[in-house]
Parts: sequence; structure tokens; C-alpha cells
Amino acid sequence: SDPDDDALTARPIWSRGIDAGVLQGSVVSGDGDDGGVDRFDFRRLDPLLTVLPGERDRAHILISDGLRSIRIDLLGNGGLREPLALAWRIAGVTCADPQITALTQFVALARHGRFSRTLHPVERRAARWTQMLRVHDAIAVGVSTREIVAGLFGVDTLQPRWRTDAASWRLRVQRLARGAGRCLAMGPGGWLGGGPV
Repeated sequence: SDPDDDALTARPIWSRGIDAGVLQGSVVSGDGDDGGVDRFDFRRLDPLLTVLPGERDRAHILISDGLRSIRIDLLGNGGLREPLALAWRIAGVTCADPQITALTQFVALARHGRFSRTLHPVERRAARWTQMLRVHDAIAVGVSTREIVAGLFGVDTLQPRWRTDAASWRLRVQRLARGAGRCLAMGPGGWLGGGPV
């Protein structure tokens, strides 16, 4: 995805090595040994679909409307040009939960043609994460705490006693800056594994 894309148009694609919630699937052979497995045509989801070819007949698939997403690593896809019988590989114990969640989300999407709101709950910490990243970006380009308090939170810092009057806001910016530092140290895997608290 282009780093200049906004959050609604960006289409980041991760492997399971980064995101434990990436589904690993394979195409069941169509020569009679598919056991009667039903077939799914990914072309039905074309407006939501981003596909990157991988090594050894593997495709990295992102299904996203900009707000919700499901990622699939699919082996033996044949270019997704026809309905496919799919098999899924759920691995691990603790990391099985995000994979099962993703599979449940995909099955609902495949059945109904739209993302399920109940299966894709809103991330309650998103607003705080956004503030942390904004504070980090401001500090990275040399913006002062006073300017951050005024610019991000609309607090009047022009008064001589602003440090005293806006002490809680200064502390808030400092906490957000520390949180942002911890987040950067986590790397993308930490965010995708549930994010900072």
C-alpha cells in the first residue's frame, strides 16, 4: 500500500508471521477428491479485493472496505479465476483465537456479501491510539508541548500561567508521548496482536 494513502484507501497486506489473524488456506483439488466441499468465487467480492501474488503459487489476499478487513494467504489459488473449494489451516493454541475469529468473519462475509458489524466490533482504543500517533508526529518535527496542547486539544495556552492552568493537559501529552514510544518499540506485530493498552 502507498504510504501516502489515507486510512480508508490504504490496503496493507500482512503475512501470518506479522499478524496471527491471517487465515492460511489452500485450494482443494477439483479432480474428485474435494469431498463434496462447496466452492466460493472470490470474484463476488471484487470491489473489496486486493490480491498480491506470492511465492510457489501462493496469493496474499486482502478483503477490505477501508474500515474492516480479512487477510488470507491462499496456496494453489490458480489466479482466483473460478469458484474454489477451500480448506483452512488453524495452527497453534493461543494464536488459534484470532484465526478462528477471522474464519468466522470470512464465512459471514461469503454468505451475506457484506461485513458483519457484530463480528467486526469498533476498536475502543482507536481514539487514544490516534492521539498517541499525533503527539509523536508533532514531537518528531519539533513541536513544543505548549503547541501540542493548543493545537490538538484546543486549550488556551496564551496566558502566562498556562503551565499551571493546563497542568493536566501537559501531563496528558507527556503520557501520550511515552505511550507512543512504547508503541513504536512494539513494531507492527504488537499492534496487530491487540495493540498497546
